[in-house]
Formats: sequence, C-alpha cells, structure tokens
Amino acid sequence: MARALDRRHRSVEERADRGHLRGRPRLGARRRDPRRARLSECLDSRGRDGRVARGGPAGGKRPRRSNGAAHRRRAGRAGPELRRHAELSQVGRGAGTQVRAVAASSVRSRPTVATTRLYLEPEHGFEADARVVEVSERALAFDRTCFYPGGGGQPADDGTVRIGDDEPLAIVSTHADADEIVWHVTQSSPPADLLGRPAKLIVNKARRLALTRYHTVLHVLNTIALRDYGGWITGVQIGVDQSRIDFKLDALSAALCAELEGKVNAVVARDHAVTAYYVSEEEFRARDDLRRTLGAKPPVSNGRVRVVEIEGFDAQACGGTHVETTSQVGRFAIVRTENKGRINKRLYVRLDDTRPRAEGR
Repeated sequence: MARALDRRHRSVEERADRGHLRGRPRLGARRRDPRRARLSECLDSRGRDGRVARGGPAGGKRPRRSNGAAHRRRAGRAGPELRRHAELSQVGRGAGTQVRAVAASSVRSRPTVATTRLYLEPEHGFEADARVVEVSERALAFDRTCFYPGGGGQPADDGTVRIGDDEPLAIVSTHADADEIVWHVTQSSPPADLLGRPAKLIVNKARRLALTRYHTVLHVLNTIALRDYGGWITGVQIGVDQSRIDFKLDALSAALCAELEGKVNAVVARDHAVTAYYVSEEEFRARDDLRRTLGAKPPVSNGRVRVVEIEGFDAQACGGTHVETTSQVGRFAIVRTENKGRINKRLYVRLDDTRPRAEGR
C-alpha cells in the first residue's frame, strides 16, 4: 500500500514538472521567423474567416481569437500602419466603407459670408425672413438674423424659428463664432435637409425689451460713475428682472448710492435720443472718451467699432441693443450693494414697469 502511494506521488510530480517545462523555451530551439509568423497568422485568419462565412466553424469549434499584442510580439516590431489596421479591424470586416461614408457625410461646407445682423439696423423689429446656410447638430446658421448673440454683459436672445411649413423650433441660445457667423441653438434636433430652406425668425420680444432697457440705463450709470467718481467698470451682468454692475471704487456708501440714483433718473427723464454709428478702430483707440472699462476688448467688426450715443450726454463703444429714447427706460433704483474687494464695489439695480416700452435698437 505504501509503495503504491509513493509511485502515485512520483507520477504526479513528474507530470507537474513536464507541464512547467512546457511553458519555457527549450535549449537549442530554433527561433521563429517573424515573416513566417505573419504569413501563418494571415493564412490562419483567412481560413477561419472562410469557415465563419459558410455558417460557422468546422467541427463545431469556436474560432480562435487573435490576440493583437501577442501577434505584435511574435511578428517583431509593428509600425503605426499595422497598429491602425489592428484597431480598425475590431470594428468588423466590411465596415471600412461605412466608416468612410459617415466621415464624408459629416464634413459640410462652412458659410463664407458673415451673418447679417439685423438687430444693429434702425427699425429692425423682432422678426426676420432668412435662409438656412449651415447646420451643425442642433445649431443653425442663417444668412441674416434679428437675434442678438450676446456680449457686453447682455445675454443672448431666445425665441423661435419656423422653417418652411414645419413646426416652430425653440431657439434657446445664440452665439457668434470667430468668423462672425451667428449660430442659433435649438432645444430639439432639427429635421434633416434644411440647407437652403426659407425660415422665419422670431425673437422673444418681452425678454429682449427688458434687457434693452437695462442696457441703456447702465450706460447712463457707468458714465456718471466714471465722470463724477472715477469709477471704471470691472464687471456687468444684465438681467430681465434686475442687473448688477461692478465698479472700481474706493468707497461706497448709502449717501453715494442716493446721489447716483438721483443723477441717473434726472438724465433718464430728459428723454435723450439714443443712436448708434461706427468709427474706425484707429479712431476708437485714439479716443479715451469712448471707453468705460480698462480690460474688455472693443466690439471691432471689419475694422470698425460701433458706438452708442445718448445724444447730449454720452457716447461709448457698445455692440448691444438699446431703447430709442431714455424716457422709455423707466425709473431707476439701486436695491443692494456688495463689497467685492478693497476697491471693487457691486451694485444691484432695478427698473420699474410704469414707463412705456420702446421697440429698441
């Protein structure tokens, strides 16, 4: 009995040793030729592909998976082309044409002409007929637009667009790119085949007018702050219900806020006309009176800077929308202040709704 157990134990050890040696290269074994290895792999994969195409592996066995890393180790040094081929092959055979077709379909010709901005023109209104010139996922570009794309603290417009006889699409945001193309971002995905189709753009009028009133009154405020108190603008955010503006000021008291309120409302009540014109970039840089901030870049377009003038009171560089006369702004009040630093003071301002609204420009 003991002899039998001993023989059985030695047999198990011998089998374990043989398995261990099988995983190590034999001494004196000839190295495998990398070219022969590549050829063998290709022939083997062709054979497997042929069996799969005819309805499954022969003999009911599953085809062996090719290990890309092991293949590169056996074949020697693999260049970038081989690595790219290995990555693409995981997509599936026959998918190359489909991938190229998708890539080609995603390449579109960009509009070569900047969007005509109707909101900059007098009597522009809040609706416009346009034509679709570019589509990029949920963003649409038109040859002309009445939508303000945002800037100078004034948020971008929202509204709707109706393309042909389709249902209106909600436009939730707009922005301009470096080529001065204005993009209109829709809430839902637009239908296909929109290029060249006519469209009707409609701005959210109530929202735009509220932002326009605040933008104009902030021009009055920042001019008084700089002229009488040396306060340069350091930040601004225009809203529908209230707005905020930051000034570089050493001190801000309740008495000073009362002075500012009185002076702003006096200017607003005089019913100054508000107009816009353009000067060259060179002229703008020579005129410090057109600046209200030390850091922001001027609204330069085609070598020109737009200037908004409150006639008889102020002129400053601005690309935003404004009322036609100051009396259409309403009564101004400073409702809250914050100290945002040693010389940075924030004012929260509000307008009442008792005055008639302007169509704006």
